[in-house]
Amino acid sequence: MKTVVIEDIRADNDYGLIVQMPGEGSVYQEDYFYWKGSSIPACFQTNRITTGIMKTWHRDLVFQKLEYHDDYEKFIFLSGNALFPVADTRDGAVCAGSFRVLRVTPGTEVLVPPGKAHFMPVAEGDEPVRITVVCPEMPFYHVYLDEETRAVTKE
Repeated sequence: MKTVVIEDIRADNDYGLIVQMPGEGSVYQEDYFYWKGSSIPACFQTNRITTGIMKTWHRDLVFQKLEYHDDYEKFIFLSGNALFPVADTRDGAVCAGSFRVLRVTPGTEVLVPPGKAHFMPVAEGDEPVRITVVCPEMPFYHVYLDEETRAVTKE
């Protein structure tokens, strides 16, 4: 079984994600509310946009199945530390050597571009991960790593 070392997600990355880290973005606050605007606009190919709430738990950190879409998908991580599997695709297949597992902390926003393989984030510990997902109505396409791959922490 292959292994991959878990990396902390970064705004300045080489893995093709658009990332807004916690504390970034515009904030407006009054005595009874707080508004944090995103600095990541998403230009979807359609105006039929859907939202959803995802909750994930911890599981064995072995990955093989991923998915990709023909349009952008935005993940807003609300609580819990998440481990987010991602990879590049070409011609409907995962590009060799591109698979990564990224540690994402609450408050981070991630815009996944069309064709970027990913799958449901996994909770790093016992606290479930809660995510708001924004995307157009669109199909998903499953792709598979050439073999199961275990995510491990750096020693």
